[in-house]
Amino acid sequence: MAIMMKPSGGAYLRAPFPTWISSFSSSEIPSKAQAQALEALLLNPIRFVPASHLTKEDEAKMVQLRPRKIVRKNENARQARRKQKSQHISRSWGPLRENGLRSQGMWNPRVLCYRRSTLQTLMHLPIFLNWLAEDHRQHQGLVEAQKCLACHLRDLKDSYWQAGTTLGTIKAQLVRIDRLCRNIGWSLPPNTQQDAQEFLHWIVQTMRSQLLQQQADIIDGMFGIELQSRYKCPRCKRVTQQPSAQELELAIQLRPKQKLPSLPNYVKPYFNEVLQGVRCSHCQHQSDKKRTISISLAPDVLVLPLKRFQVDHRGSTKISDKVNFGEKLDLSLYSSELAQREQGTLKYRLSSVVHHAGNLHQGHYQNVAKGPDEKWRVLDDAQSSLGKLTHATKPNGNWTPYILTYVRDDVVTANATP
Repeated sequence: MAIMMKPSGGAYLRAPFPTWISSFSSSEIPSKAQAQALEALLLNPIRFVPASHLTKEDEAKMVQLRPRKIVRKNENARQARRKQKSQHISRSWGPLRENGLRSQGMWNPRVLCYRRSTLQTLMHLPIFLNWLAEDHRQHQGLVEAQKCLACHLRDLKDSYWQAGTTLGTIKAQLVRIDRLCRNIGWSLPPNTQQDAQEFLHWIVQTMRSQLLQQQADIIDGMFGIELQSRYKCPRCKRVTQQPSAQELELAIQLRPKQKLPSLPNYVKPYFNEVLQGVRCSHCQHQSDKKRTISISLAPDVLVLPLKRFQVDHRGSTKISDKVNFGEKLDLSLYSSELAQREQGTLKYRLSSVVHHAGNLHQGHYQNVAKGPDEKWRVLDDAQSSLGKLTHATKPNGNWTPYILTYVRDDVVTANATP
């Protein structure tokens, strides 16, 4: 026996009676419990939902597009608020990886290799590219679109990471950026070598200054690092907390020379230094004091320039000393929060390295970066050749690593329910 039911807007559907209903004949009287159950069934008819046309492949794509949640151990309220502002921006290569795209070279007219190597760094930061695509797809800033550096970088991204792109297409966007840089404040003497680190700093700072506050805050969280510092007076034992400092990079000194020339050994003195002739604000005693620096707000993108150019009594020289570094860097030990100093809490992985060859007065820049295909490539002006991690960390010949760019290696949860 079956019952015919018609859902709203649909055809009649045949639904079988429960087995206990068809088990007695028409001459039998159902029990009270059976009668109540039948009444409840009739008062609450089955509701049918139209079937979805989504295939398994469609559902898989939807899962990939759902926002993921970034989990960071023992973060405080300020750190959580900063993270929340950029939580919606993907840290992955996404469609660029699926489309099998790879890193491209960039046209260089004579002495602009410092710019090209810097732009290659930005073109290999997924979080920055996704911000351009998602949050800055439409111009929103304090200046008109024609003068907006972020808009020009977005157009470069679209050309650079377009399937079937050509060096000519990329060149057209580079010419626009070069013209914009000249028009909005970046100037250089003709036919002189410029510094890639200074140009990268200028790009991020200028771009941030052109944005509305909400977007500027995202750039701060992406590139900005907040440092706390304190020192202890050896006489009165008073600890003085200094105002927090905002930086766009951690510039690592290569002097004094380390016996074991590893990056962690050069990073350590940055966070522990001696201030000479400082007067204590409490007891007024003037003496050398050890200052400890810690990270209160860590960036999503960590820029580490190795300070290879110095000026001393001999004049301007370049430090070509070898520095050993790898694909991963852990800065957990330098967190301002004691609970975050557990190893692995503040981890970074290498994204790209700008190399320099030559001296302070003349030379050449190139970039070795990891693309969406998970392969390292040597990007030397218009040339792009397949490489390895060692091409970035241990270059051959006269090349010396100069600007190391790392991205934060976060723990990301499974896709959340939409």
